[in-house]
Amino acid sequence: MKILALFSVLLVAWAAAQQYDDYGDGGGAYEPDNLYADYAAKQQQKAVGAGGGGGGLTKMVLGGAVGWFLGGKVHTRRLQKKLNAKHKEEQKALYQQYYNDVYTLQTQNAELIQALEQVGARMR
Repeated sequence: MKILALFSVLLVAWAAAQQYDDYGDGGGAYEPDNLYADYAAKQQQKAVGAGGGGGGLTKMVLGGAVGWFLGGKVHTRRLQKKLNAKHKEEQKALYQQYYNDVYTLQTQNAELIQALEQVGARMR
């Protein structure tokens, strides 16, 4: 069984060696890949056609300014909503306190009037 496994491993190795043996048999002529050279030539052509390729810093500064402005708008709107909600809560608490105080004063006035009427009735 071990001999059969060893034989099959050797057979696979030999087949792989036969398949890749003719890697260098291209007639000795090697054609270099000029993909990068084409890319570099196109980039240089774009730079010459665009007036030297300037304007990167300008675009970056303008993009930063627009982003800063829009970010300010977003954050200001969020803060405004938050402050409005806080103001409404404070206003509600203030009105509630006002109504409670008025109710307490009316109750005290009613008690005082009742006490005065009782004292007035005793004095007569």
